[in-house]
Amino acid sequence: MAAVVSMLSIGEGPRRETLRQLAFLGINNVIIKAKVPESITGQHESFARSPGLTLADGENIAQYGELVENVVGQRFESVTTVRHGSQEAAVRVVATFPSFVRSSAIEVEEGRFLTQQDQAAFAQVCVLGAKAKRSLFAFESPLGKVIRIRDLEFTVIGVMQDKYIGRSKVEGLELKNLNEDVYIPYNTALKKLDRALPTSALSFLVAPPASSSKRPRSRRITRRRSISSRYRP
Repeated sequence: MAAVVSMLSIGEGPRRETLRQLAFLGINNVIIKAKVPESITGQHESFARSPGLTLADGENIAQYGELVENVVGQRFESVTTVRHGSQEAAVRVVATFPSFVRSSAIEVEEGRFLTQQDQAAFAQVCVLGAKAKRSLFAFESPLGKVIRIRDLEFTVIGVMQDKYIGRSKVEGLELKNLNEDVYIPYNTALKKLDRALPTSALSFLVAPPASSSKRPRSRRITRRRSISSRYRP
């Protein structure tokens, strides 16, 4: 909705730039980000005890199959740098699932993305964003080489395409440079990095408008489970 309002208030030149930047993220891609609960007392104290965003919320959204596609969880790890030998890169480590690549406008440039086998085996493998790759390996191919995330070694299995982002904000919308991301299996992060860290975001694709009569229900997709879980004792 914020994107729509912004589009109505800008000229043709900035409008084209905004559309280009939004297309980078995927125009039909909806991202729900977790918000840290504020300190609350009184009758709404149960909000502060809410687990926030969870994979169960994603499962609930996925039940609306006529409205959404490819619901995938992401967890932003509390790691800001990774290393390869003497090289260090400022990154965002994203724990996610193989289906994430379907919800992203970025494709794999070299190697492969995460697989279900990686998830099941708690594999210490990773896929580098283009900028992360350049910072760590310059013009050298990173495939098969090892980077360190905290004190763990992760083998590089893929590199994502480079996507140019002209500005970090477009008409008030903050855009994250996905070229700086490093992707690892969600299960690996859960077992070997930080078991207590909650889900950071859920993304899904809006399904093609095959049944417009059901579309008004979409406003309630994320509310039903969220409200019930927050008031759970």
